[in-house]
Amino acid sequence: MNQLLTILISMLPVIELKGAIPIAILEYHLPWWQAYIFGVIGAMISAVIILLFLGVVSAWLSKNFKIFAKFFTWLFDRTRSKHAKKLENYEALALLVISAVPIPVMGGVWTAALVAFIFGVPFWKAFWYILAGTLLAGVIFVLGTMGFIKL
Repeated sequence: MNQLLTILISMLPVIELKGAIPIAILEYHLPWWQAYIFGVIGAMISAVIILLFLGVVSAWLSKNFKIFAKFFTWLFDRTRSKHAKKLENYEALALLVISAVPIPVMGGVWTAALVAFIFGVPFWKAFWYILAGTLLAGVIFVLGTMGFIKL
């Protein structure tokens, strides 16, 4: 049951691994390796859902509600014009770092998946970069929770 809760917590936006791993280790008393594995699984479930379905959802919203069409057009045009060149040059590194950064809203799986969606990064390419960053973030939070590093 605690493994399932760890997965569910790590799927939540903003909380992700940052909350799931410490809760799993300190509150649920899971071994560090279980907290790590189940935290990463939950975070990657979120990434897959976002990467696969955000396009469908945004297209449907844009088609059925003018305000969403205007919003998505504004968001994509603005974001792409400001950051396209940077992401084009550092796509792999950018997604890896964004997913590994332990700062709410500025990093994590949700943010990395949204960036990949906005910039049209192909699913498998985005998946592997986000997974690498998530694995790194998981190590950081396991070590931090166990007191090996100060977060």
